[in-house]
Amino acid sequence: MLRKLDLTYTVTGESLEITTIEAIEQRLLNRIYWLEGTGFAPGDFQSIIDALQTSIVPDTWEALGGPSTMAPLKSLRPAIMISTTYSVHEEIERFFEAVRETHFGVDPVLETIQVPAKPGIGMGGMGGGLGGGGMF
Repeated sequence: MLRKLDLTYTVTGESLEITTIEAIEQRLLNRIYWLEGTGFAPGDFQSIIDALQTSIVPDTWEALGGPSTMAPLKSLRPAIMISTTYSVHEEIERFFEAVRETHFGVDPVLETIQVPAKPGIGMGGMGGGLGGGGMF
C-alpha cells in the first residue's frame, strides 16, 4: 500500500514514521550482523555480500546504483556492517534467521593461540642471513 504512494516506513525511537522513499534513503541505519551459525565459510565475506545483494531488494545496493552499502568487519567474530533502510534491515534479519535454521553441522571455532617466539632468531649470531657467511 505504501509503495503505490512512493512512501515507506522507519522506526525512530519508539515511533513508527511514514515518509517518502527519497527521504528515508538519506537517513540510512547502520547495523552489525554477526555471522556465526550461518554456514558460510569464515572470511568468505564476498559470498555473503553476493547472496544479500541478489536476494534482498537488489536495486537498493550501491553496486546497482542504490544508497545501501555493506562492508566486512575483520575481527575475532566474523561480521558485516550494513547501512540501509529499516525495511531492508527487516528482510536481512529474516534472511539470516532462515540461513541459521537450515544450517546444520558444527561452526568453526575461532581460537586465538599465542605462539612464543623461538630464542636466537634474528640478526645476531652466525651470519644472520645477511651475507656474512664468508663464501668469497
